[in-house]
Amino acid sequence: MDYKYNIKGWLRTLNTVSNLGTDLFALDLRYNIASVNDATGNANGYDDNSGTNTYDNNGNLGYDPSKGTYLGYNYLNLPKEVSFGANDNLRYTYDAAGNKLVKVVDGTVAENNTRLDYSGNFLYENGELKAIFTSAGRIVPFDNGSETVYKFEYNLQDHLGNTRVVFSGHSNGQPELMQVTDYYPFGMVMNQQNYFASGVLSNKYLYNNKELQDDELAGNSLGWYDYGARFYDPMLA
Repeated sequence: MDYKYNIKGWLRTLNTVSNLGTDLFALDLRYNIASVNDATGNANGYDDNSGTNTYDNNGNLGYDPSKGTYLGYNYLNLPKEVSFGANDNLRYTYDAAGNKLVKVVDGTVAENNTRLDYSGNFLYENGELKAIFTSAGRIVPFDNGSETVYKFEYNLQDHLGNTRVVFSGHSNGQPELMQVTDYYPFGMVMNQQNYFASGVLSNKYLYNNKELQDDELAGNSLGWYDYGARFYDPMLA
């Protein structure tokens, strides 16, 4: 990785090589950031579609040309809607303190449409309990044929709090691998293997243990992390 800063200390250029040795992206950043140019042309890197980023009066990103998304914000400057097109939207609901309560994925592909409800340590998908979060990981229910059983999952994290490995206990007394994730600097996922059972939500709490917003809409994905006060784009960090 190679990067340069301007005289104000702001990131000016960022060049990243993939784990295969090819140029993943070579970004040229303009602040506020008005535009980003990727010199590599790598389809797996940053998609620098023609256009200019726009911002509202509070400095929130209003239009992202790389994904063709329009963003709207509430009075706390938190994203309340991300539009990928007329009929493909992410919608968020918060309480008065800014805690996320609901995420709705509403798109033209019906099987991708979901509603997630965040109730303290409990996560529900379409009204069904999907996870109970603990200090060490989470508890997930799954159908064991004749009954619903609950499995404890544990996260192995590095010194930055990035979730590297998720494992559970197998009935034979051995650890059972559920997820392995490798990252580029600043959080973009390099490689990931998932071994979750059918019907179990994949773990999305990854870089810095923040939730990745990777829902598919209109053939695209936001790919940002929810840091609470802000969303974070690991490609441009």
